Amino acid sequence: MVRAWRAKLDAMYRSAVPDDVKREQKALLYAGMRADYEALKRDRWGGYKGYDHWFADVNNAALGAQAAYDDQVGAFERLFAAEGSDFDRFYAEVRRMAAMTRPERDAAMAKYRQPQDGG
Repeated sequence: MVRAWRAKLDAMYRSAVPDDVKREQKALLYAGMRADYEALKRDRWGGYKGYDHWFADVNNAALGAQAAYDDQVGAFERLFAAEGSDFDRFYAEVRRMAAMTRPERDAAMAKYRQPQDGG
């Protein structure tokens, strides 16, 4: 759900409408996202409130952090599989990559990414 709303916000930001209109549209989009969350919580999660705080304070920074996480999930799943689905090996490889420079780490992770991963 959040990914879909991020895409709507991205399309709005990339549009040629004036900034004051973008601010209005942004407010409407965030309201729509919160409404979708409330419906999801009510209709599928039995009222589970575990994400209320995140949605109450959601902003572009929070969405950016979520995007960074989402964009890497598939690659890390493939890395885990490449390490034989063994957590010890997986964590050792992640620690090894963490010690690399960012360009080295990006190159190392590239072989685990697919085009739909966003990175």
